[in-house]
Amino acid sequence: MIRTQVFHEGESMVPWPSDQISMKGGTMQALERLKTHFRGYVWRHVLSILLGLMLLRGAKTLTALQHQESVPTLSRTLNLYPWPLEELIATRRRLISQALKKHYRRRRGRRPTVYLIIDDTVIPKRGGKLPWLGFHFHPGQGRVVRGWDLVFAAVRVGSLIAPWDWRCYVNERFCEEEDFRKRTELACELIRSFEPPLGSRVIVVVDSTYCCKPVIETSLARGFTLIGWVKKDRLLSDGRRAFDVPEGTVAHLRGLKIPVVIFHRGRGKWRRTVISTDLSLGRQQILRHLRRRWGVEVMFRTLKEGFGLGDLRCRGERSLERWVELVLLAYTLAGLTRWGRQVARAGAELGGGPATMGMELDLDSYGGEGMAFQPVEVDWGAPLSPSPSWERRSSRAREKLVFMHLLIEWSRIAELGVR
Repeated sequence: MIRTQVFHEGESMVPWPSDQISMKGGTMQALERLKTHFRGYVWRHVLSILLGLMLLRGAKTLTALQHQESVPTLSRTLNLYPWPLEELIATRRRLISQALKKHYRRRRGRRPTVYLIIDDTVIPKRGGKLPWLGFHFHPGQGRVVRGWDLVFAAVRVGSLIAPWDWRCYVNERFCEEEDFRKRTELACELIRSFEPPLGSRVIVVVDSTYCCKPVIETSLARGFTLIGWVKKDRLLSDGRRAFDVPEGTVAHLRGLKIPVVIFHRGRGKWRRTVISTDLSLGRQQILRHLRRRWGVEVMFRTLKEGFGLGDLRCRGERSLERWVELVLLAYTLAGLTRWGRQVARAGAELGGGPATMGMELDLDSYGGEGMAFQPVEVDWGAPLSPSPSWERRSSRAREKLVFMHLLIEWSRIAELGVR
């Protein structure tokens, strides 16, 4: 059972007016463009997985995600059937870029600030035939576990945080590829892959793991400002520890010719040191920018518990990449919907104005003023539209109805703050 929402008028159910719904913006256009790169039967299976990742509660296994397809069919979709992974990645990035451009298009004054957060998360696994496994320290469990270590680059603007790109880190002794890459090298690749909106100011925010020479140099080469924590034993060029110097000191880290400004937060054993490559920033400004990093931890938890990132059970590298990309696309669509409603300050009812940044609903011509907006329990195995005319609709109209129900569910999630 999934919880979705439909319009009611008294006791009778009113079918969705798909012919009078105004499809505007980039969300539907991006999905329609993405559909053209898939074969028909593959797109149907991919769409079923994508809907399940966003709508189903609980574990996102293939058994739970099967709608009108079987588990072997979904397994072949992830492992065997050809579909363009690069186009899926480009679609997700395009949605993020379009949302940022639309948000800042009419802004005047100082340059908008975009935060690029670099961090990694560990997904414990026990299977012996899973790809890219290694032994990594799990902060939540406080010990070394066997599993996947995914390095992410997340974009944050205001309350919006969306995954931009990711890499999988494998320990050197378990790496089967010839070119072993450290976490910091993967972080540099993520920074180089980021395409910021024109005229924006980018601040790279990292923790002490990634606050090192390669990451700092890569950020400055792209014209970005870097702010991050440093370890207590980090030395300066004159031999002193960054932990011991007074606040506001401008110095060079050992092995780095770039000047940084140093500040501290906390006292005693809770004292931590932060640096910034922008020497004009003060202590409060740096700490305010650094607080934006915590959003990536919330994103990791949401991806694992709400969108199925922690339910990875893929035995092949191809299926692993495809599963992660579908999870990130589902999270991005839901995140953009929630952010769009916050920006637009829409009411609780959809008929009052724009529903999302990428899609607007025009229900005035349908007479939606007297309709109540009530939750209804709908069986996942049944068609998403309870209208008697469902079977008589074209395949394109059916897809629009599916996405309409999906957007209603996204809106409910945004209003209640479930995810």
